[in-house]
Amino acid sequence: CLAFHSSFFKSTMGGKGSKSVKKSPGEPHRGVLSKTLIGHKDTVMNICFSPDGRYLASCSADKTIIIWDMRSMKPIHHISAHRAEVNAVCFSPDSANLLSCGRDSKVSLWDVKNGQRVYSSRIARGPIMHCDYAKDTNKYFATGSEGGCVGIFEVNSTGITKKILEGHRDIVFQVCFSPDRVQLASCGNDRKIVLWNRGTGRILAKLKDKYSRVLTCQFNPDGTLIAAVVDGERVRIWNAITHEIVCVLEGHHHAPIISCSFSPNGELVATVSGDKTYALWNPTEPHPLPVFHIKAHDNWIQTVAFSPNGIFLATGSNDMKINLWI
Repeated sequence: CLAFHSSFFKSTMGGKGSKSVKKSPGEPHRGVLSKTLIGHKDTVMNICFSPDGRYLASCSADKTIIIWDMRSMKPIHHISAHRAEVNAVCFSPDSANLLSCGRDSKVSLWDVKNGQRVYSSRIARGPIMHCDYAKDTNKYFATGSEGGCVGIFEVNSTGITKKILEGHRDIVFQVCFSPDRVQLASCGNDRKIVLWNRGTGRILAKLKDKYSRVLTCQFNPDGTLIAAVVDGERVRIWNAITHEIVCVLEGHHHAPIISCSFSPNGELVATVSGDKTYALWNPTEPHPLPVFHIKAHDNWIQTVAFSPNGIFLATGSNDMKINLWI
């Protein structure tokens, strides 16, 4: 277990992180700033590690994407990707391609090795808020749009075909494929999470929050839980099979919660907030308290992700920085 408890609150901010601090897989999280990645000129909107752990991708309101080499901690590609704010990025399961979407209503695919665009399409009348690759195959990816539509795209020998799913009445903030190869989850401003059959597009279930919009949704690594940020005030965790609420993560942040992420082993949930902090929680407890809570940036934190080996926790912020914590 972690050596810190909920009363531990400490700032370890330091310079530009010119020298990286290292730890080994399996070591407990220490809340130490290992490295700061600087390259964007506006808010870091989203970050994503490649499944093989070699790369980190970041996207920004500055309309660019940066692909970082995790060995050298330096950028290998800085791409002028969209004509407006880039909202999300996601690697393909084989780490060869990167998916991006933005406020210019476009979704694009990029070759990770050479940084070149291999596909681009305007797929909605309004901004594309989020995108995700299926966890098991390069064949499927999905998008969620401001217009309330969810799109499932299939890559085949003749090109890319799309299927539009209608189940939301307002902005779709996030989409997420389950690890079981069956479901796609989407959430939005209409106060619900919709679970879809990936193959047929049929609605399997709707998880509703009575009072609040649902900002993010994410499956845990074995697909048995779904975590969702609800109206920035709390994180509800549902059983993905019974659709019952397992626990609620709330309190301890002093500004809206923006995003959350499961650790690779599923034992922790990270939350980030407008109060410039991140917190780590144990989602298996009925009334969880943070096991770790730390000041991480100089401005709102927009996005959080664990590296596949669990060594790094990455946070991206309105301060234009990406911090890597161990």
